[in-house]
Order: sequence, then structure tokens, then C-alpha cells
Amino acid sequence: LIAWTQRRDGDLVHLLAALSDHDRLRALLSTDTSHLRLGDAEDATALHYACAVGDLETLKLLLAYGAQVNVANVHEETPLLWALIEPNDHARRKKIALLVKARARINHANVDGETA
Repeated sequence: LIAWTQRRDGDLVHLLAALSDHDRLRALLSTDTSHLRLGDAEDATALHYACAVGDLETLKLLLAYGAQVNVANVHEETPLLWALIEPNDHARRKKIALLVKARARINHANVDGETA
């Protein structure tokens, strides 16, 4: 993890979200929630990564710390659109339900005109 901290600031929070490392993610966010706004090279946030490959608890954790549910990357993809990538049907449904409850915009279109 030390090597990740020497890269762009956002890389560590994205990695922790993707790996569903709740303890380290909580420790990072408890000291500085600005990590939630950091984007990767295409402006995807930790919430995007949690929606695509993280677990439901990671998604809940990020939302509890104030992650913006309708933030879009350079392709106008929101975390809700990334949640559709989740391969497990049950997990995908749970993530989508949680995002919609958090007021995710279901009609937001990406650059290709695709919506959730």
C-alpha cells in the first residue's frame, strides 16, 4: 500500500474501494473525506469502483462518509452506471437499490446516450 500512496492521491482510495478494505478505507476517510472527490485518470471516484467491483458494505461506507452519488466521470458515467457492471445479480440489485435510495439519477445519460 505504501507504493500506492506515492502515486496520485486518488489511487489509494480507489484501490481500497475496489478491494473492499473497510478498515483502511475507514481510517483514510476518518482523517480526510476529500479523498471521496478524487478522480482517477478518467475522473472515476472511489464510489465508481465500489459500485463496479467492491462489496455492498464498501458502498454503504462511502455513502456514509458523504460520497456524491451522482458524480460523473469524463464519459458521463455515474456510479449507478458502473453498478450495472457488477457480475453477481444479487449484489448488483442491492447496489442499485441503495444508490436509488440515495437519490441516484436513473435517467442520467453517458456520452453514448445510455442510462441506467
